[in-house]
Amino acid sequence: MAQRSNIEIPARFIFRPFSARWITCLAEIVGWSEPPSSYEEFMYLPLESEDGTQIRFDSARSDDLVLLRLNVPSASGVGFDATGIYPLAPSYTVEVRPSDIPAEVLKPHENRRNTPEIAGRKLAVLVCPMPGFELTRWAPKPEGVEKNGWKMRNEFLNLHRETEALRLFLNHWGLWDRGLGYEVSFLGHPHGFAIQFPHLLWRRQEEYRCALTGRPHKWLSTTNPLFLSQIKEQPYFIVQKSYCEDAIRSTITIDHLSNAKFGICKLNDCRELYQRESRQKRLYCTEKHAHLASVRKNRAKNKKKKSNRRNDATRKS
Repeated sequence: MAQRSNIEIPARFIFRPFSARWITCLAEIVGWSEPPSSYEEFMYLPLESEDGTQIRFDSARSDDLVLLRLNVPSASGVGFDATGIYPLAPSYTVEVRPSDIPAEVLKPHENRRNTPEIAGRKLAVLVCPMPGFELTRWAPKPEGVEKNGWKMRNEFLNLHRETEALRLFLNHWGLWDRGLGYEVSFLGHPHGFAIQFPHLLWRRQEEYRCALTGRPHKWLSTTNPLFLSQIKEQPYFIVQKSYCEDAIRSTITIDHLSNAKFGICKLNDCRELYQRESRQKRLYCTEKHAHLASVRKNRAKNKKKKSNRRNDATRKS
């Protein structure tokens, strides 16, 4: 029997996301976080500030961390008033990395030494109240319903860069990643929440659009390999994901392995990502947009010709 150099392993991709409810919060920078003075202080979670708010220190901290204050309603709705607004929500102060703050709010060169006063700067963040959001012990269970990971990816990669659009996307598809999770207490009850910073997700959007339209080798040589889990029935192997980002990365890998081709529509007011169904390199996502681009190009040419005729007539006169 001849030796087989290539094998194909049938496997099924499963995307079962977590159920989540995201809200937009206006956060305010309190200042730079003071480094812990001892190992005991470093490990003590959470700490309470002078105004009674809870501070959760990140164990993977660096010298410069930023204190961020925000109001977070509980998952059970504590803190909401009759109108659904949450002015009664407790205030929490958490530590975040400077890179978590948008550059227009905190400049990349700013640090504790050259810019000691940064309090009062504000930014919008997305918050998901959920019990048990603690970094070391949190073990959520995904939904029982399987969803289309490629549909989710397509929606994210073509999402308009608006915080509200991102919030609606996450409310439909669940948790982006494990992210920044905090577990504190409010009125004697456990209270947890996760935070996402919109500008970081927009950065991921651009990265994944480039990865999908770029060379397969570049992506496959840098991303994590697919992890196959074994099951008892056919196809016997599955790739199962629950976080949106994990699912997006896996689907990009699968598409590159299957030699699928993608492009970005050249129409300036579209720029949507689309899959090319044939080997012919299309420049536009649809025939309609190709026709529209052609019409605009002809109009621009005609306009330039008319302008040149007027200029010639003016010079002759």
